[in-house]
Amino acid sequence: MSAKEAARTVLAAKVASDLLKERSDVAKVDAMGGMADFGAKSMTVEATDGVTLGTLSLVAGKVTVKVTDERAIREHVRRTAPTELIEMVNPAYLKKLLDGATAAGELVDVTTGEVLPGVGFVESAPYVACRPNADAKARMADLLNTSGLLALTTGVVSQ
Repeated sequence: MSAKEAARTVLAAKVASDLLKERSDVAKVDAMGGMADFGAKSMTVEATDGVTLGTLSLVAGKVTVKVTDERAIREHVRRTAPTELIEMVNPAYLKKLLDGATAAGELVDVTTGEVLPGVGFVESAPYVACRPNADAKARMADLLNTSGLLALTTGVVSQ
């Protein structure tokens, strides 16, 4: 492959990737809505010829502990572990605090038992997990190889 062909492929893949992400984001919302309407947690995805291509699963949001007030947690660390304070809370120590609170299921410093100021539980949004199987990947590879898409041309590309 020449440098010009490689550059065209890189550009085509970027454009295709961006457009596919936009289309996928819209389709995920529709799929989530349809799955929620029927109370389904997962669905099998089939090609028009009936071949199973993979599954979509509705994944619930995850609750994590996040800093909600940087000043308050900084003051807590200044009081309880001043050597862990740099210009901000040492990221490794903050992770230790948040991991401890996550494991405890409470917003507390597990070392001191004190309530952690400036942190809170935050739930992420549910999302769709997509797991294509080998058939889906092979079909897409064949389609990309024969479509001309990654050469920004139309029709079959000779190989």
